[in-house]
Amino acid sequence: MPEQDHHPDDRPPRRSVFSVLSDLLRGNGNSKQREIVRETNGFSLYINDQINWSLSWSDVTAVVAYKRDLVSTDQICFGFRIKDDQQNLRCIDEDTPGFKSIQEDLSRRTEEAWPALFHDVAWPPFEFCWTAVWAQPGSPPLDENPNLHMIDPDIGSDF
Repeated sequence: MPEQDHHPDDRPPRRSVFSVLSDLLRGNGNSKQREIVRETNGFSLYINDQINWSLSWSDVTAVVAYKRDLVSTDQICFGFRIKDDQQNLRCIDEDTPGFKSIQEDLSRRTEEAWPALFHDVAWPPFEFCWTAVWAQPGSPPLDENPNLHMIDPDIGSDF
């Protein structure tokens, strides 16, 4: 039986050996495989093939963008405030499989503010660059120090 070739597209996106080491040091290794799954009116974050959290675009009252410094590269992340919950933002990052599938929906929900604000988040490099991308009219201002959840706490936090 011939060996099967694996293409780079078969693996989760990684930018450098440092991002892999960063995952391992945080304890993320292969134990928590994340994936974003686009749905009709929102998306869900799956961890090891089980739903961790989901959101409906109609429940999103604010969107922020920021960067994580991964030593040799930056990782752009988005945080979503759901129904004015000031204490918690549900976050995703650009390296999670399925991220590109929600780009168009994100642009629509933020009234085209994203990707227009990309430069504000991308520069300067290796800085946090917290940027309020969009807030629903009449919603409270964004809290400057919320809990950022890549994974809901019942499974384990990424931060």
